[in-house]
Amino acid sequence: MRALSATAAATCETAKTKRCRCRCGGLLHGSGRFTLPEDALTLADDDPHFAEPPRRRAPMPEAEPFTETEAVPLF
Repeated sequence: MRALSATAAATCETAKTKRCRCRCGGLLHGSGRFTLPEDALTLADDDPHFAEPPRRRAPMPEAEPFTETEAVPLF
């Protein structure tokens, strides 16, 4: 199943547009089961409007300071 954001799921549920553009294919367009994007996170995994919580990125490792001995002339 392709990814779906919680905002896109809520937009489809509340039918803010005439045409469904999400993975439900119009089956649940305008059904109004929920209105807040956070509610899409609580749906069952097999529901077309289920949205996974956003993933947090791992912090970037600290870079070692650059020294002049490592410098390479460009010309």
